[in-house]
Amino acid sequence: MIGHLNPGIEPRNDWELLQLGATRYQGGQAEVYTALDKKFELMSKDEDLVQTQEDWDRALDTLFEPTGIKPYAGEQNECIQSRPIPDTKYSIRLFPDFSTGAEYCLDFVDNETGEAVNFPFEFELFAGPGETDAPWLNVPGAMKSHSIERVFGNRQEDILPGEEKFILRDGQMCVLTRPGKPAIHFTVPIRKRPTDENAQATANIIRLDFPKVITLAP
Repeated sequence: MIGHLNPGIEPRNDWELLQLGATRYQGGQAEVYTALDKKFELMSKDEDLVQTQEDWDRALDTLFEPTGIKPYAGEQNECIQSRPIPDTKYSIRLFPDFSTGAEYCLDFVDNETGEAVNFPFEFELFAGPGETDAPWLNVPGAMKSHSIERVFGNRQEDILPGEEKFILRDGQMCVLTRPGKPAIHFTVPIRKRPTDENAQATANIIRLDFPKVITLAP
């Protein structure tokens, strides 16, 4: 991750390892080290932010669920799904994020190369409540979505090519709008892990197949 965000910059201690693995710094080695030194000095003046070497070691030894890691070009499985956007050279790709938080990632892929691209500026993405069997969705209504990079304050031109992504939730309904073109509607898949308990419960029930939606005659 450090080589991707800050190529050529070697961390001098565990604190810098955490910083360089989470934030992209501008400039060469000297400029980055100066920025890190200033940041550490400012943090050291705030007693609430001071952490010992043991704290950094503990953070590095903690197992974290990977988040925001993009698939390779062309990689597909049951959780990595892509669909072409009509009348464009792009596809929407959904891939797993933080599973325990029911989060999915979305990015855009060039149809010819299979490589991820940053958000086409003329598109807008909206997300809102979706499936009723997704209780983790507490969004009151559809809201415009912004990439995680923009949420963290990065300017569009500073985002590395192909690294931009959006964080969505399992079961969320989304709308992609394009000037002069029909809107694209889709629902984020819901991931469910089968368990012995669920299998036993399912074996002991009878499910009636009433329709979920009824379309009325005009």
